[in-house]
Amino acid sequence: AIMDVYAQSRYAPRAGNTPPPLQVMDADRTVVDAAVRFCDDVLASPNVTLGSRVGSPVGSKMPMKVKVPIMDSSGEEVLSMVFEVPKLYEWHGSIVTAEGVSVARMSNKSRPRAACGQDIFTEPVPIEWGGARFGEVNEAPDPCHPCVPRAYGNPGLFAHGHGDRIYLSMAESNPTKLKLCKAACWLLPLGIVPSFFVLLRMCCVPEEIAFRDGSGEEKVIGKRVMPAPCTDGCDLLRGSVLHFEDMTPEQRRLALVALMYNFAESPGVSRPVESGG
Repeated sequence: AIMDVYAQSRYAPRAGNTPPPLQVMDADRTVVDAAVRFCDDVLASPNVTLGSRVGSPVGSKMPMKVKVPIMDSSGEEVLSMVFEVPKLYEWHGSIVTAEGVSVARMSNKSRPRAACGQDIFTEPVPIEWGGARFGEVNEAPDPCHPCVPRAYGNPGLFAHGHGDRIYLSMAESNPTKLKLCKAACWLLPLGIVPSFFVLLRMCCVPEEIAFRDGSGEEKVIGKRVMPAPCTDGCDLLRGSVLHFEDMTPEQRRLALVALMYNFAESPGVSRPVESGG
């Protein structure tokens, strides 16, 4: 009940919280239901490809629009994440079909945050899927370790549905990259130069973040693999592959909305690039 009251207040038509027209759910239920089924069919694949950001580039002035294409195994764009950012620390996000039918949406107003994922927002962000309340996303502490690289200082995320949940950690999970980072830490007493060359090598290894069925060391059920920064840049919204592995159908939905939240709260989208906060 508390969650419903909070969700209603967040989406009430005041204070700029109503998602813009592009994201409004279609009034025809048969159209929406067909779009939801189509999206679930896409997510039933072993993996989907997320394209690089389209629209406003990093550093654009507000308001801005950003799209992240979602491709199936044939490389065809079948869905997309669309972000409307009217001003810093405020965004409206949705998952839409190629025809523009909205399948899911979220909105949030945040604030500057401290680095390293320790400064978290306590209010849950409701998820709408197919025009109905589906679940929520909550931020969670994601402990920092000097020898474990992290993605952009964002916190970990719990995404809860009707029956399932997932945890998205922003800590690197690529075994090769973790070994190189630890090696750089061990070599530091010998001087900066040896560690520097190891870190250069690390920049040419693909990045990987894991989805788990709980926090900490619980079972990995999927992952997002991004190209190495030295070949494709450091934008969090660059192309990548989302591997669903052992996820249930509901967890696959949650993985997509968790990434949508993560993208929207990243530097260069709703947060300034300069500070990352």
